[in-house]
Amino acid sequence: MSEKLKKETDAEAYRRLLDDNPERQLLRQRILAVRQAQIKHIKIAQPGIIEARFFDSNRILKPRHSRDIGRLIAPVKAFALLNLWFREQDGDSIAANEEDIGEAFKVWDTICESQDLGLPPYIYQIYREVVLPAWYEKNGDRAVGLEGATGLGRQDIIQKHYEVYGRFIPDWQLRQQILPMLETAGLIIQESDPNDKRKKLIYPTALLTISHSADSGNSEQNGDTFSGEIVS
Repeated sequence: MSEKLKKETDAEAYRRLLDDNPERQLLRQRILAVRQAQIKHIKIAQPGIIEARFFDSNRILKPRHSRDIGRLIAPVKAFALLNLWFREQDGDSIAANEEDIGEAFKVWDTICESQDLGLPPYIYQIYREVVLPAWYEKNGDRAVGLEGATGLGRQDIIQKHYEVYGRFIPDWQLRQQILPMLETAGLIIQESDPNDKRKKLIYPTALLTISHSADSGNSEQNGDTFSGEIVS
């Protein structure tokens, strides 16, 4: 928000501020140097490492994993390209090494769960940081299921969203987009409220081991708002 304020109040001063940023200058220079290097091919020097680590975290393979492995290889090559001066080079080809693979897996580990569920990371983060904490606050550590548990109303989730992110999520977005995605992914079920059949109650179907101060590494506070596009 502060960056938006700076830009809108004095666009010219904001542009100068960006241009004078030494880290931004270094990044720009590196990108230009990468372009001038005219690298056309990026090889993976140790593909067995990728295969072993990927299959170790995905013991039950699914059809989408053939696409996911391609998404994982892309950042491996990107890290290699950004560090091409320190990589084995042969003409217009360079070889990505184990360091590039490790960095790519750090990125992949932040989104792989949501990818496996066919959810945008933002939607999965709402499940982890809003739905589950709201459930624990209302039910403690009771088992998953309808018997003996108190379901969440949409207002419970809206209120918890405000506590976590500092703003209210629109009811229509929760009702028409977020909850149907979570239900399709098998993370929640919705049942009629026995006291008011016009209302739905939300029950998690697979509780995760999380702290009530969930990791915000991929949260809305550090990323863009939901665009409605499903990453699968």
